[in-house]
Amino acid sequence: MISLFRPFVQLCMFRIGPQSLPVSSFLLGLVLCAHTLMNIFGFMFLMPGPDAVFAGIVATMLLCSLTYAVLAVQRRQARLVQTLTALAGTITILNLVGLPFASWLKSTYDAGLNTGAPMFIVMILTGWHLTVQAHILRHAMSTPLMVGLTVSLFFFVISVTVLQSLFPPVLA
Repeated sequence: MISLFRPFVQLCMFRIGPQSLPVSSFLLGLVLCAHTLMNIFGFMFLMPGPDAVFAGIVATMLLCSLTYAVLAVQRRQARLVQTLTALAGTITILNLVGLPFASWLKSTYDAGLNTGAPMFIVMILTGWHLTVQAHILRHAMSTPLMVGLTVSLFFFVISVTVLQSLFPPVLA
């Protein structure tokens, strides 16, 4: 089981690129399921259960469609399976790392306490997520890291915008 996580951890540490992963529809399906489940679990901190399920599915669909679109524009659709596998696997791992901090942030917010420390850690993890995603995308598109970072930020903005339009934040 640990050998399944190793390449995704190596991707998160910038030691390998997505091209190091096998072209496997089974592995892609497995990590997309894990990505969806981890998103559902994470969204449960923010919204009711049925909305969290829908938001988790939407987040995975956005990842798939945005990745396909970017690779299609670059005429690199042959890299889709490895790229999506790398993105979904690393996002799942980074979200797993971030869950305790998201829980801490929510509990301090709900208690009316200072959220500075947990918010800072969540922001650091978000930056790591964007940088890992940029690393994967730059390899997939064969472009400089800054292009990968721009596309990663584009993914982030589109995802947040779509999710907030479907699930407007409720002010306490």
